[in-house]
Amino acid sequence: LNGAGIAMNRDAFAWGRRSVVEPDAVLAAAGLVPAAPLADALDALVDRRAQFLTDYQNAAYAGRYRALVAKARSAAGEAGEAFAMAVARNAFKLMAYKDEYEVARLHTDRSFERKLAEQFEGRFKIRHLLAPPAIARTDPRTGHPAKISFGPWIRPALSLLKHGKALRGTRFDLFGRTQERRIERQLIADYFLEIDALCTALTPKTLEIATEIAGLPEMIRGFGHVKLANIDRYRARHAQLIQKLAEAERNLKNAA
Repeated sequence: LNGAGIAMNRDAFAWGRRSVVEPDAVLAAAGLVPAAPLADALDALVDRRAQFLTDYQNAAYAGRYRALVAKARSAAGEAGEAFAMAVARNAFKLMAYKDEYEVARLHTDRSFERKLAEQFEGRFKIRHLLAPPAIARTDPRTGHPAKISFGPWIRPALSLLKHGKALRGTRFDLFGRTQERRIERQLIADYFLEIDALCTALTPKTLEIATEIAGLPEMIRGFGHVKLANIDRYRARHAQLIQKLAEAERNLKNAA
């Protein structure tokens, strides 16, 4: 596009032509067929997510994630793999919230630079668009923090900052004192408690609602004010589903 990524565009064109003649071969090369059984897909997903959480924080943090998914899987049984999958995806989503330490880790990841080099030809410079809480100015049009462009000189600072993940969630976590970070940590704690409660009372009649509740964090997207607004929508929908679950449980008791 505009003279950039020429080799990548040529490859994409070639694969497109081949997909017309040999669609099965292209799908196989893309790893899209055959579809793995849900149980195997869940195992693979948990392994990938646990490795990410180990890099994100540590092995103990990843262990908490594995334990929660295992509990959901055990409570739901073979008929409830969708519930366990929802827990696996959404517990990870909440636990891997992108704070300043994670941004620093991702921006200094060598694999990121390798991917850029594979996609773009010639010499290029990397600039980091960040909105540090202490120095980011407020955009007069939106009233929200505006991102600042930093050159390569910021990389040593980012390399140092990424090691601050050991402070994440502790009283020494200066970045963790903002409203957004406090809410993110509380969402994780609430989710673990809720999944534990759902597992304890799970029945075939409530499995569908429980799966929907377990998947609700998918609603929480974006960063900053966008994320906070989505959290409000998430909480509203959560309240509706909790009421629906309570009604289903009452009906089960009355029918007993």
